[in-house]
Amino acid sequence: MRRVANGLVIAVAAFGLLVPVASAEVRVDFEGGAIVPTSDVSLNDGTTLDLGAGGSWAIGAGYLFGDHFELGGQFQQGFSGFDIGVAENSLNVISLTGGGRFYPLPKGRVRPWLVTQIGWYRARGEIGIIGIGTSDTEDTFGLNTGGGLDVHITDLVSLGVDVRYHNAFNALGGLQFVTTMFNVALHFGN
Repeated sequence: MRRVANGLVIAVAAFGLLVPVASAEVRVDFEGGAIVPTSDVSLNDGTTLDLGAGGSWAIGAGYLFGDHFELGGQFQQGFSGFDIGVAENSLNVISLTGGGRFYPLPKGRVRPWLVTQIGWYRARGEIGIIGIGTSDTEDTFGLNTGGGLDVHITDLVSLGVDVRYHNAFNALGGLQFVTTMFNVALHFGN
């Protein structure tokens, strides 16, 4: 999984450096925050995990067409629960999604946006004590939708928030969760 994350960071950085700056605006962002499961997490043997909030991180990129529409993608990982070696009750979710971002207001220092993305989700739930337990990993199609706000500190850098609802349709009994993230974005182009 680290190789995938490292490869995505390199790909996003290379994309940002290779796209002609004068053609349009390219955004590359780095996010960190929280994941909050909003549905039960069910394993194949019928076990239900009781999980609270956990951590989440993401990297993403987007290509702005005109002033209001952006096409982009995001890799995200979220984890909840605990793993203390002898006991474990945890959820790990990774996703690779793409879609559109809509900016309802013209370009300015403060810029709200709405987003919807679809793509691949992998969820792994585990429960056990002293090596006895169960785990389940499932891949599925899913979506996320939400919104955020970017505040441009300079023409190149913005800080913001990103709140999204996620639905990994067929993973672990219909996994649904919310992520709340803070981000730092780099903007290249006009």
